[in-house]
Amino acid sequence: MVRSKALKWDVIKYDGRIGRLKLVSIIGFCSFAWYVIARSLMPGVQAGEITSLISMGFFTVSLYWVMICSYIKRLHDTDRPGIQLLMMFLPLINLYLYWILLIEEGTKGPNEYGLPEGDGSGAIALLEKGKKGLEKPRFFNERDDVWK
Repeated sequence: MVRSKALKWDVIKYDGRIGRLKLVSIIGFCSFAWYVIARSLMPGVQAGEITSLISMGFFTVSLYWVMICSYIKRLHDTDRPGIQLLMMFLPLINLYLYWILLIEEGTKGPNEYGLPEGDGSGAIALLEKGKKGLEKPRFFNERDDVWK
């Protein structure tokens, strides 16, 4: 069964754009997942088990990576470079960064980092691309169990 083309791992990539709602939902999911993992591994960590320590470290780094990529994509949505995420480490200036991430609206239409997510601009770009003729839709061939 070959369906790898249909799967997208956008949460671990830092290119592209996401909106405020998706950022808040990713932050919420990562926080909840870290809480559940920490609660389940904490007895082993307190007992000094090396496997619990390694697992806790792996999950923590993975969830932080997802959150950092999401912050960078949100900065891209406001037409700012991802390097501005370093403002998070500066006292009082980091409040301005959180304002940008959580309250400021994204750029309408395409910007340097791509098309916005879910506002219909993708359909416009598809129509512009499809002036030569729209591509045929892909159908799932049940006999071969692959996408065509």
